[in-house]
Amino acid sequence: MENPHLNKWMYGHFWEEHPILEREIWEIGNNRLCVADIIKDKEAIIKNFFIRNEHIDLSYIDPPWNSSNLNAFYTKAGKKETRDEIKNLLIAMIEILIWRHIPINYIEMGKQKLELLTKIIEERGGIVTNIWEVTYYRINPSRLVRFVLDRGKSKCNIDFTGKDDDETPIMAIAGEKCDSVLDLCTGRGLTGRTAHQLGKRFFGVELNKRRLAVLIDYYIKAGLKINKIGRLKI
Repeated sequence: MENPHLNKWMYGHFWEEHPILEREIWEIGNNRLCVADIIKDKEAIIKNFFIRNEHIDLSYIDPPWNSSNLNAFYTKAGKKETRDEIKNLLIAMIEILIWRHIPINYIEMGKQKLELLTKIIEERGGIVTNIWEVTYYRINPSRLVRFVLDRGKSKCNIDFTGKDDDETPIMAIAGEKCDSVLDLCTGRGLTGRTAHQLGKRFFGVELNKRRLAVLIDYYIKAGLKINKIGRLKI
């Protein structure tokens, strides 16, 4: 439910210029974006956001780190009554990645929920290959988890230790062999911008339409054209 009184987190006026709506699917250039709740819309994302036999090489995701943080995301997205638990978000996220068979995956996570995240990955058949200590906004300690679905991809020659999360997406995308990148918590689009700068196709899902509109504006200013291709079917 939208809360019309929440004007604090507007993220500029980008959404007024690029008014993507909940569950709409837009292609901008060769990139695909959607506003959706990956917990409640998981099945619809699996069925409708991806095209059959479409291959995605890598995911890089910075999700909320705990339930309080998750519910703040709902508030900032104007969701007055929606509340959920971080475990449910992590399960939905990992199940989408595994269903889509994304071969290489990177997830940023706080230390508090690191064990929960790795347990969910391993219970669903993922193989955790690395956990690096990194930083968030160059201050807060964080962890970067890499997991794969094939032991043949378990080797990683990149050392992220001590790096900040404004550097780690470009290191991952440039360092791994990939042509396409997925982010299920796109935000304002650091991963999406990085993928574009490196010539990769980007797939992004984000809860907050106003945050996602920031990335849409970036793509438009880069000369990419919008094509509204449909909606998630609930």
